[in-house]
Amino acid sequence: MADKRVDRGIYKTPYGYRVRIRIHKRLHTKRFPPTHTLDALRRWRDDHTRAHRKKKTARGTLAKDAEAYLAAVKGMPTFADRKHALDQWTNRYGDEPRWMLTPEVIRTQLAAWKASGLANNTVNHRRTALSHLFTVLDGKNEYNPVREIPPYPLPPPIRRGLPMRIVVKVLKKIQGPKTRARLEVLAWTGLRPSELMRLTPGLVDTKRGVALVPTAKGGPPREIAFRLAVPAWKKLLKADALGKFSPQSARKQLHRACKAAKVPPFRVYDLRHSFLSALRQHGADLSDVQAQAGHSDIALTRRYAPTITAKLRKAVRQLG
Repeated sequence: MADKRVDRGIYKTPYGYRVRIRIHKRLHTKRFPPTHTLDALRRWRDDHTRAHRKKKTARGTLAKDAEAYLAAVKGMPTFADRKHALDQWTNRYGDEPRWMLTPEVIRTQLAAWKASGLANNTVNHRRTALSHLFTVLDGKNEYNPVREIPPYPLPPPIRRGLPMRIVVKVLKKIQGPKTRARLEVLAWTGLRPSELMRLTPGLVDTKRGVALVPTAKGGPPREIAFRLAVPAWKKLLKADALGKFSPQSARKQLHRACKAAKVPPFRVYDLRHSFLSALRQHGADLSDVQAQAGHSDIALTRRYAPTITAKLRKAVRQLG
């Protein structure tokens, strides 16, 4: 017995009913037992269509302003994270005008997220995303309701930096020459993986031991110390390993090397922590570490390269 159409997108089958609707060129199908009424099937069809059809964003709403904001900051390195944080606001207040987001509304929403079990850092990221939207669209000197709400206090920074002797021990166990050269450059410069992908031979001066690191936003590059990474850079060129690579693949090889070296596994990004911490431990000023890391806020540098207690003890002894 062939299926019989009883309404738009609704068909009667030998086993009950089947609803077939096409939304944005994609076919959605669901089967129902014969006990369902035609009215119930129509309600499911209409509700499912409304839920999956893209809404047309109304002008003047938070959702429309969010589109303009994201278009303005699409070049930032953390664009995906920023978009995700802003989506949490538009999911709740996207249909409302932005001026409806008063400090009381924002404070209540942040408190609700914190009460749901989210970490203070996650809630602060969502606060920062909304605050930056106001700043970019209205200007730094205009009213910003988020400024009236302080961020939640963060826990003491976790020391992710490892001693460089441990890092060297692990890197020697990496099998792939390309991955090993890339990770060695990261370990001896503190570069982000995305920054290493943008480096070209013309940006590295091996004689002076410096490199110019281009920014993702197209601004002026920053100069960093590169001398310790020169041997690894030469390996990188020899292995023809410049350009984009998979951080996930590098992480897998790094974890295998940790296992071979009998060292607890750590992240690729911990190479950055390790180098910046080593700079502080060997006498580098915090502002110098900030310049090497490319941080706009020195408070972030303190989380990467916290105070070295042994260095303080030595300074106290010299003072005495």
